[in-house]
Amino acid sequence: MAVASIKTNVAANFTATNIGRALDEIRTSSSRLSSGKQIIQAKDDAAGLSIGTGLKTDESTLSAALTTSTQAGVVLAIADNTASGVSELLSRLKSLASQANSGALGSAELGYIKNEMDALVSQVDTVVSTTKFNGMVLLDGSYTGINFQVGLASSDTIAVTLGDTRAAALGINALDVTTSATAANSALDSAINTLKTSRAQIGAYQSRFDYAAASLKSSVINTSAAASVYLDADIAKVSTDLAAQRTQMQAAISALAQMNNLPSDLLKLLG
Repeated sequence: MAVASIKTNVAANFTATNIGRALDEIRTSSSRLSSGKQIIQAKDDAAGLSIGTGLKTDESTLSAALTTSTQAGVVLAIADNTASGVSELLSRLKSLASQANSGALGSAELGYIKNEMDALVSQVDTVVSTTKFNGMVLLDGSYTGINFQVGLASSDTIAVTLGDTRAAALGINALDVTTSATAANSALDSAINTLKTSRAQIGAYQSRFDYAAASLKSSVINTSAAASVYLDADIAKVSTDLAAQRTQMQAAISALAQMNNLPSDLLKLLG
């Protein structure tokens, strides 16, 4: 049973306490609206903060992996463009070797053909050695086991190895139609098949990275949405909460004003 006291205004104290709580709730709602964040302090939702922060970290990692996949696509596009250039050179070499395989040509004509073929073979090595990405030559056999991360874990990688398309590796560094046009033709047939294999491998890598990038894009979007559930404020709900809290605050202030008059009302009993 409450005591009718003029010394301690218990009712006013309770009301003032409620006003303090209402003020705290208004401050929290205002902070959420102004920052767009659901969790202002860790105490608001420690578990939600932990989960949400983890999801944001995953989102950042996946975004980086998406960038890595895109970079891999650039590397492979450059490699394929170089291989295409080598393919054109091999096609011309094959045409010259076939032309040389004719009994109608004399030694002088064969010598002219050999000179052009030697120049084209040298160009193959020039094309390969001058095609680089970030200082690394791509098609000289040194680009081996290069990892690109395509997932959350450090082990979620695709290792890329590109074939050697230099003249020696293709077996065309010693073509001599003046000695044997048939041997030159045979060597070029083998070189063309080797290059086809290398380009098919590059194409397979490109396809794999395309699928990886598509999957990563979806994962980034979904992870971002999941993190938003824990970390982002629901503006509609917070706005509604703030309106209710302001109404409660106004009611509490009005009640406090009445409670402050209570001792004066009790003094009337002494009259």
